[in-house]
Amino acid sequence: MPWDEAEALDAIDAALEAQLVQPAGDAESYDFAHALIRHTLYGELSPSRQVRLHRQIAEAMERLYGDRVMEHAAELAYQYHRSAGLPGTERGADYAVAAADSAERLPAWDQVAVFSRMALDLLPEADARRAQAACRLGLALAFSSGSDEAAHACAEAADLIAKARGLDSAANYLAEAVPALWGTNPPGAWDLAERGLAIIGSRRDATWATLAWADAFRRDAEDPDYVGMPLLTEERRQIIGVLKQSPDSYAALSPQIFFQDVRNREDAIEQAAELRADRLGDLRRALLLIFSAGNYRGARELLQQWAERAEREGNIAGAVTEWANATRCSYTLGELEEGDAALARCEALASRLLATSTAGILALAARFTGGLVRGEFESLLAQLGTRANQPRPEERWAAAPLRASGAALMAMNGYSDAAISLLATVIPALERGEGAFVNYTLIACLAADALWAADRTDYLDVIERNLRQKVVEPDFRYVVVDGRLSLSRLCALSGRFEEASDWFARARTVLEEQGARPLRAVADYDEALMYARRGAAGDRERALPLLDAALVQFREIGMTGWIRRGEELREQLMA
Repeated sequence: MPWDEAEALDAIDAALEAQLVQPAGDAESYDFAHALIRHTLYGELSPSRQVRLHRQIAEAMERLYGDRVMEHAAELAYQYHRSAGLPGTERGADYAVAAADSAERLPAWDQVAVFSRMALDLLPEADARRAQAACRLGLALAFSSGSDEAAHACAEAADLIAKARGLDSAANYLAEAVPALWGTNPPGAWDLAERGLAIIGSRRDATWATLAWADAFRRDAEDPDYVGMPLLTEERRQIIGVLKQSPDSYAALSPQIFFQDVRNREDAIEQAAELRADRLGDLRRALLLIFSAGNYRGARELLQQWAERAEREGNIAGAVTEWANATRCSYTLGELEEGDAALARCEALASRLLATSTAGILALAARFTGGLVRGEFESLLAQLGTRANQPRPEERWAAAPLRASGAALMAMNGYSDAAISLLATVIPALERGEGAFVNYTLIACLAADALWAADRTDYLDVIERNLRQKVVEPDFRYVVVDGRLSLSRLCALSGRFEEASDWFARARTVLEEQGARPLRAVADYDEALMYARRGAAGDRERALPLLDAALVQFREIGMTGWIRRGEELREQLMA
């Protein structure tokens, strides 16, 4: 029998005296003093009593809130879900759907997934809303985890959509799911794209372009002759042309990540200034500033803003990607504490994704940038070595930058022959790649830097030609490398010392303008190393002031590995 008011108040007094409950903010609310008490009391109930208790709570809330009941949809969905199996369970579906609606408006993808699952459990099999709940679940999982479960959920949702609304609607949904999954689970995205292309028929619209774009990466990964970076084929040109007609779509941003449609640095700056101030516009602007224009401080502000928003929304891949690029900007500027803090957030989030995800590779790139700036090449090689030599299929789109990074690290650690062998696999990408490709500047500069560290001239002519034509002449810039500095190294290796000094001077000017303090310091060290290697009359006197200036900068910034190398070179010069 229900208690009357006096009995209920006596029970509350007894519970307060026993310190089982405590006041919870107003005169009519109480909570358990400790969660353990709640769990213990709940655990003593039989399953039959538990489900009935949840149903009683749900019905009491409905009576209490009346017309305002939907304001408490999330809690009611939970109570109905915990009482599933009792008559009337389906009434909770309305609350689960409403709670998913609210979470999606934020958006909060982890909560969308929770309530979409509840809706699927509570909705009758014949209810038309099951397809929408399944679609939401797939997208929410794609954004928040990118697991194989997410890919499976998206595929199941597409099947439901096909039955409920037809194949065109199913293809449209898959085109929405593929970009969401691309950053977290490339093989899962490829499978969905293949499914979509199988049902799309003769359509050549944005849905087709989105699916075909992802499928092209799958075919690249399966191609034994793939050069290690996406090439701007005729098919890709057609796809990009279609996607340009959908500027408000995240899918339209994807090709711009890889193929920045810019002629040179000035063009990149002009395009960045013309973009809208919204999420897509800001991210596109940041890409141009980092990977073409070299404005790292301006890009970092945009990236941090959107990284924090993506993190709040539960868009894990987006947060990792934007934190990774913000990290690289901080390290390039020599702000190591800021870089370390951003890297910690980036890697914590990346640990929730597949290690081979697109976002996961960007997290690795952020760590690589920090290691290069500090000069801690030994630990970097241990982390990158296997992936540089044998990228997994889902990493092959980044094989050329991975291998160029590996070759540079091997040379910096004294493994010159292995470095040159790995560098040979990068040459086809240098020859065939577009200078405006997002990672081309990195690949070309690291190829040159591998030769410099190994003190070798293998492939020097082909590397220098591509570096001059595709990076230095259009003046493309990129985090933690510089085309002029890399060119000065190649000139020094081939004995053109006056030309090398001229390029060192140009590099200093640009790096100072950018605020790229670590690389500016390395320019002084490298010119000193050039003179130390040459060993002509007066070269020690030329090298020492440059080396001392470099050491001052290394110590100010905290470039620990470079400090060791600078001190070792100074000892050699003095000896």
